Amino acid sequence: MMLSNKHGYRLVGHEDPETAAAWNRMAARSCISEENLSAARIHLGTVDPRWKLARLAYDTLKRGPLSPEQREGLVSTAGTLGLRPFDASLIIAIAQDHARTGRSLAEAAPTLRLVHPVSQVRNWWTSRRFWSITLGGSLLAALVLLALA
Repeated sequence: MMLSNKHGYRLVGHEDPETAAAWNRMAARSCISEENLSAARIHLGTVDPRWKLARLAYDTLKRGPLSPEQREGLVSTAGTLGLRPFDASLIIAIAQDHARTGRSLAEAAPTLRLVHPVSQVRNWWTSRRFWSITLGGSLLAALVLLALA
């Protein structure tokens, strides 16, 4: 039984069960590490608001430094995309870092994923369902009181 890895290295002393087990654990960790790196390279969809804002900021930064008006415009655009001003500032900072160092924006995908995505959960108080249930319950209570009177 010969234990080796993808680089062709050979384990010396593979007859020892403890050494063989340690080698197998190390190989498993290596596979997991490679899979994590592979998953980190997956790009955010172009529909993702974080990616849209990052692309817009990156393209603006390629033309030169951001003026305060441009920054305010980006934060305002982020608001229309459903992003909070704080999240918008983080995304702009990520884009600035990549533009400043000359790295492509595609490399920023793992970092952009750290910013919380837009929440799809609507506020309960402003939802139609809440008001429908409230109105229906009120009408039912009024009918019960009317029948008792």
